[in-house]
Amino acid sequence: MSGTIRLIAFITMAYFAFFGTAHAEKKSNIPDLTVARITFVRGVFTGECNEVRVDVKNSRKIGVSQPIPVRLTSPTVEGSETINGVLPNGIGPGRTASVTFTGVFYGGSVTATVDPTNVVAESKEGNNERTLADQPIGHCPLLRIEGGVSASEGDPVRFTVSMEGKFPETVTVLYSTSNGTAKGGGSCDKLSESDFLSVEKGTVRFQPGVTNQTISIKTCADSISDDNETFSVRIYNVEPVGKIIKNLGKVRNTGIGKITAPVTKK
Repeated sequence: MSGTIRLIAFITMAYFAFFGTAHAEKKSNIPDLTVARITFVRGVFTGECNEVRVDVKNSRKIGVSQPIPVRLTSPTVEGSETINGVLPNGIGPGRTASVTFTGVFYGGSVTATVDPTNVVAESKEGNNERTLADQPIGHCPLLRIEGGVSASEGDPVRFTVSMEGKFPETVTVLYSTSNGTAKGGGSCDKLSESDFLSVEKGTVRFQPGVTNQTISIKTCADSISDDNETFSVRIYNVEPVGKIIKNLGKVRNTGIGKITAPVTKK
């Protein structure tokens, strides 16, 4: 009887040893994806100008050839902001791959999640997320353009563009003009009948430490109309991503220029 019991015990141990090893080997042949690191490329800034790189590691001996989704979430005053990214070529065995997010809002922390919708079969679930909370070193650039300025015919209309927030890199913003009662054109010759030289796409640059720049729009002295006329200048596309300030419901990304007619003596 004791011999039979020993035989049964031996068979049982052999069974579990074999299938347990096979199960472990099977799990080792399934990818395991984790967020290895979150990096703020330029440093941490309050606002939505951040560039964040997320490093994803596959710790197993088998790779993933399909695209892998990566999600970045950050808290905002209204709730949270989510940006979706992807590792388009998957990830090799034992390798690390990165995805970079731009225009990321930072309000105290960011959380990166790899494979948030579980499209990849993994040996471990629940270890796909990492959160980083850092102290901001500054504020994202906030720009505004002067509301309304004027100049006499033939003189330039100068708009002041101001920036709030210290930023360690060059900040650029684009601008363009639009007709109002004044007509823009490519030259000030008499045949064009232009009131000012229009700009389709101009650029203003703020070097580090600079907080004010000027947009100068040339007006034409041979305007046909003797009345005061207006046109507008709009700023847009702040790089690195920043905000155009809105104040008391009035959009401050547009400045109105007035061309004053010369006084005619009678």
